[in-house]
Amino acid sequence: REVLLKQMDPELRREFHAMVAQHLLRGYGERADYAARIGWHFYKGHRFSEAIPFLVRAAGEARRLFLNDLALDHLDKALDAFGRQPHPSVSRGGLLTGQSEVLRLLGRPEAARRAAQAAVEEEGRGVDAAALAAAQESLGEAALAQVDLPAAEAALGEAFRYSSAVADAPRLA
Repeated sequence: REVLLKQMDPELRREFHAMVAQHLLRGYGERADYAARIGWHFYKGHRFSEAIPFLVRAAGEARRLFLNDLALDHLDKALDAFGRQPHPSVSRGGLLTGQSEVLRLLGRPEAARRAAQAAVEEEGRGVDAAALAAAQESLGEAALAQVDLPAAEAALGEAFRYSSAVADAPRLA
């Protein structure tokens, strides 16, 4: 199979991957254990927007199984796909927040802090206070992992402030 794929015309290979993704989606789209395969085939088929939700789901499944290196790979691929063709229900800031959390779990607090700072900047441009709170929390946790207590306190305080704003917002009936 690999030999045939390498010998195919690149456009035909992309079409093949997209067809495989569609087939897997029809039969296994609801199964978390197939999310990585579906996302990968959509990605290789250059259907980046469609790949993103599956890559995010695969990252979540990998985290659930404590496969944080794999989760990071899925999030990196989702960020790359987002840069090529964003998905309307996924934010770059949300992807960066997830990446920061995984990097912190992997014992890479400097990289986690950079990703969280980028997430805060991204989410700060929008209007989603809950997403901004999550990004600030991730930044605070990364700063705490680096034993930068003043920065951790400031970021976690901001996270609390944004979370409180979300909780206090009037509910529409």
